[in-house]
Amino acid sequence: AHRWRHRDGTIAHHLEALEACDVVPIYGIPCTGLARTLTDLGSVCGDPLVVRRALTDARRRGTSLRWVQSTAERLHRPGQRGSGTLLRQLAAIPCEGRVPDSWFGELLALCIADVKLGRVVPQYEIRRADGRFVARTDIGLPAVRLGLEARSRRWRREL
Repeated sequence: AHRWRHRDGTIAHHLEALEACDVVPIYGIPCTGLARTLTDLGSVCGDPLVVRRALTDARRRGTSLRWVQSTAERLHRPGQRGSGTLLRQLAAIPCEGRVPDSWFGELLALCIADVKLGRVVPQYEIRRADGRFVARTDIGLPAVRLGLEARSRRWRREL
């Protein structure tokens, strides 16, 4: 693989060959598909949170995590940073529950995650004793009966 930094700060990465399953034509231009791009992202970006954010977005769009995982495993080799970063992020995803609706909500969940507070549940449904729906919060901590909403300044007029 080759890496070029252009005068305007753009960085281009070039590989000699890609497997056909990793290539998607966009307006006739061969590009890497989503799973391959996620796998390579960890190699070009030093921040694992960027990979996590991209993975969260892919999950929100309904991307198959099996496909992403199998791509990362197929490309993984010693010294390949990107696939390792992605595989660690995939391993950190709970096997059940919903995907957070916002990155802000996911950051909030990361900030409050503590074994003493119990399991953090994204998109937690609060129900009455009779089972009727009351509300859905961005984050729920059922063990301590707490629901949290992650709101940015964009949604708050008084800020």
